[in-house]
Amino acid sequence: MKFLSQPIRAALLFAAVLFGLQSLQLLYAPSFYIASLHQVRMPPFMVESFVRHFALIAGLYLIWGLFLGSLNTLATRLADAKTPPTWLHFFGFFLLAASQSLTLYELIVWEFPSVLGFLPLFESQSLLRSYGVIAVLGFGLFLSAMLFLQVKRVRDLFPYAVALLLPALLHLPLMGVSSLELPQAARFSPDKPKVLLLGFDALDGDSGNPVIEARTQDLHGRLFNQAFTPLPSTHPAWHSVLSGLYPERHGVRFFFDSPLEPAEPGLYLQNRLKKDFGASTLFASDQPETSYFTAAQGFDASVAPEFGWRAHLTSIFLNQFLFPALWLNNGLVEKLWGYSLNSPSVFNYDLARFFNFSFRKFSQLPEEARFMALHSCHLHSPLRLRREELASTEGYLTLAPRDFSYWRWAKPGDPLSRSPARWKNPYFLRKPTTLQFLGDLIEELKAKHYFEGHRIAFLSDHGERFVE
Repeated sequence: MKFLSQPIRAALLFAAVLFGLQSLQLLYAPSFYIASLHQVRMPPFMVESFVRHFALIAGLYLIWGLFLGSLNTLATRLADAKTPPTWLHFFGFFLLAASQSLTLYELIVWEFPSVLGFLPLFESQSLLRSYGVIAVLGFGLFLSAMLFLQVKRVRDLFPYAVALLLPALLHLPLMGVSSLELPQAARFSPDKPKVLLLGFDALDGDSGNPVIEARTQDLHGRLFNQAFTPLPSTHPAWHSVLSGLYPERHGVRFFFDSPLEPAEPGLYLQNRLKKDFGASTLFASDQPETSYFTAAQGFDASVAPEFGWRAHLTSIFLNQFLFPALWLNNGLVEKLWGYSLNSPSVFNYDLARFFNFSFRKFSQLPEEARFMALHSCHLHSPLRLRREELASTEGYLTLAPRDFSYWRWAKPGDPLSRSPARWKNPYFLRKPTTLQFLGDLIEELKAKHYFEGHRIAFLSDHGERFVE
């Protein structure tokens, strides 16, 4: 370690401490489904997956420490510090790395207020108070770092101030909302049908149908106002949609795969299209924890890299360790890796980017017949509200994270009193965004000529009526 500069060593120590503290916190509340790791005895294959996730996140924190340390080394040279380094300087660089990370955290919680609910310290505090506490703490750490580094001249303070703000500024491009930009539709061929099944989870017909009807009047489509599901749960409902069978026939009752073989696999739409037209099939789900289909169910490709509990572990880790969610869930990583970690279970979910990525994958399928079944859980997942969604509430800065937390939602079978009077249902706060996106999507499909050569169906796989 002696060959590393003192700022790098201090930043690496801070990154290790931060990673260790967040790892300890993970043991207390890692999941909505598993309240504590002490309640389960994990099989070896799941332990192996945990280790892989930990190794990946630890590597990212190592890179974070190296980046901050290198930046602080450069700031020290620009400040032209003359005093020899001591343990006081080491502690100063440790505090500087802490203030840099806290500044980035301030930016994240400003854009994604729900993130504050991950820490018990802020769960019951108003947003305004929480923002103030974080800002004061971050600035206090920075001033303390300057004292330990013995920075006396104002001009020497400037490089450190840049080093304080630069990590947060570099993350700004990763925090915006993407614009909807679908690829051009493939050429129409009557003997090579192209089918799009676009599902918006939990969007009730009373809200969604008027938007679809207003935007598609000139397309001569059909609108079904009386559509029902016998089992309002995502994965069983999708099996019914794709097979035309009731759950008692296709055998899927829960979020995950049925242990029983499907009674009539030939009825599934993807298998029929493959048999009759040699179609290439793609399943796109932004919640692969609980809604997914694989090659075993007739799909040649998928947008998500992992399914079921593996995807669930990924979302746990990305939320728990926070910074890696920005580092791994962005458009640049999608282009480099060829797959997406963009899930509504993660706090910085980007709906438009999910559709862009899914349609790009669809456009890359072989030129014969194509089928894409797309399921978006934007409106019915553990909602991590963005600032602009919450800002529609008057005086939203006076709210605490628990006042708009998804976990206060009265689930089916729960007494309605579970949801307090002050609570703001995140479903209704996000719903206008979903409806606006639905309208924009239809216009984009028109502009890119999808309606001219594709059969397109919009649906809600289970449109419950939620209580205010």
